Amino acid sequence: MTLALDSDGPASLITVRGEVDMSTAHLISELAEHVVARRPARLTFDLSRVTFFSAHGISALLRTQFVATRAGVAMALRNAAPCVTYLLAATGTRTILVETTATSVSNGDLVQGSVVSAPHPRFPAGGGQRRIRCAGQASM
Repeated sequence: MTLALDSDGPASLITVRGEVDMSTAHLISELAEHVVARRPARLTFDLSRVTFFSAHGISALLRTQFVATRAGVAMALRNAAPCVTYLLAATGTRTILVETTATSVSNGDLVQGSVVSAPHPRFPAGGGQRRIRCAGQASM
């Protein structure tokens, strides 16, 4: 997994690429907590290039949201990969992590705090225990 941090005035963007699992998810929290300590008006995560997303990723995002909320920093998810969207929907954390007020959303992308509730066709709900991969990779 790689993380990139971009700051533009009062907003910060963390771009996540690759696999978010038990060995990498803590890096998201650590970087985000560092960013939140600088008190940007908004912290956005671009999750469009995530190729695997585990429950550890959800935990990292929830921890970050807690820290951001306490610091008065707005947090949003943008362009989530299908494996992220699926896991957020399957675990019920989608509504906790993002607002559902914005419009202009398509095909399950999370865009500036928006969510589409339709599941991704490649990842049907209730599929049992399996490793969900994105970008045309096979599930295990």
